[in-house]
Amino acid sequence: MYSLKKWKNIINILILIIYSFNCKEIEQNNLINEFTGIYISTNDKNDISNKIFDLSSLNLSDIDYQLYINETLQANSSNNFPFKKDILYNVRIIFNKLLNTTNNMFNDCISLKYLNLSLFDTSQVTNMNKMFSGCSSLISIDLKNLNTEKVIIMDDMFYYCESLLYLDLSSFNTINVISMENMFGGCISLTSLDISYFNTKNVKSMAWLFSSCKSLTSLNLLYFNTRKVTTMQSMFSNCYSLIQIDLSSFYTENVENMESMFNECSSLILLNLRNFNTRNVINMNSMFSNCGSLINIDLSMFNTEKVKTMANMFSNCNSLKSIDLSSFNTKQVRYLSNMFYNCISLDSIDLSSFNTGRVVNTGNMFNNCVSLKEINLSSFNSNSLEYSYNMFYNCLSLTSIDLRYFKFDNIINMETMFYQCKQMSYLLLDNCELKDGSNLNSAFLGLNKNGILKVPKDKCNKIINEFLSSNINWNVEYF
Repeated sequence: MYSLKKWKNIINILILIIYSFNCKEIEQNNLINEFTGIYISTNDKNDISNKIFDLSSLNLSDIDYQLYINETLQANSSNNFPFKKDILYNVRIIFNKLLNTTNNMFNDCISLKYLNLSLFDTSQVTNMNKMFSGCSSLISIDLKNLNTEKVIIMDDMFYYCESLLYLDLSSFNTINVISMENMFGGCISLTSLDISYFNTKNVKSMAWLFSSCKSLTSLNLLYFNTRKVTTMQSMFSNCYSLIQIDLSSFYTENVENMESMFNECSSLILLNLRNFNTRNVINMNSMFSNCGSLINIDLSMFNTEKVKTMANMFSNCNSLKSIDLSSFNTKQVRYLSNMFYNCISLDSIDLSSFNTGRVVNTGNMFNNCVSLKEINLSSFNSNSLEYSYNMFYNCLSLTSIDLRYFKFDNIINMETMFYQCKQMSYLLLDNCELKDGSNLNSAFLGLNKNGILKVPKDKCNKIINEFLSSNINWNVEYF
């Protein structure tokens, strides 16, 4: 049974909470401009809390604002206060001037629990970068009167507000915003987010916009204007709960970076990219990596003529059964490493259209593609290739491979290249002279007990010797 003292403490806490959302309007030269918040000590060390606000970047002097804690005016306008652990405090700041930036204002205020900005005048603010970033304990925030009409930067605005369950952004006017990088990144508790009314016609960067919004189950982006966007890097990365994303209205002609755009969207089963124009994209590294539920992806409209890296592009897409890449232009690509790594359901792939003249790294390209029975690499030109380590590692179902156009001249490392290809019984090589110092360690270990290695006569001696040391029952045929 609670003691009288404990009941008094509970009543005081409830009064503080009620007060923070019903505070009287304070008139300062006919200007109402204040915020109120409730903080609780969360730092065990010496029972001292972390900072409760950060005005260091706002160019304010002590006479520009007053700080009240539990309605007591503080002589020292400090952002630190000796809070006692597990006690709620009401903090209020009244400004005597309009602010033109709220950059970092509450950045890393991990003790902040509730925030009421209904009386906060941001009509002149142009920069809201990291305004609430790192407010990991923030449960509720009142933004219904927040004026964002002049705001240009919203980068990291709610970054890692990991306790927020809901955000009402209906008052937001985003017509002048040019950057939304990481705006909602790390909001791991948000299950829904209504931004259908956002005007994004001037936004250039949407990188990490929804990154690590792990609980989001749906997003309505049909009205998103992406005409000026140049980067969508990691835009949806780590959105574990998204089942489908309709991006049919996206205009992507100016986008240059799609790296990790859907990385770790592990529940994604439907993805509409039919209208994607990728003609200016340079980076597709890890674009679909770890999309473990995707069975197929229609990329027939993709233009990849400027892409320089496709490393990890489909890695760990372990439900992907087939993929048509016949439209891909890879003439500028330098990195194909890990491209299909651990695509365990992929049983065949035709890469005969690939131009690989500039590729330097194919390491782990098909590593652990255990169902892969057929692969067409007839056009593979490896003039620039230096690294092919683990390229076909553990391709358990692959029975033969034709690498007659594959050149080994510049290869530095082909360690465990065909390791544990247990069904492989036929291997055709042509341009297989190696440079001094090339790493062949276990390159051919674990193949079928019997098979045929076909190579040109009087060439490839180094490879032949390494091969036969691991596969003594294989026959060498010459042409």
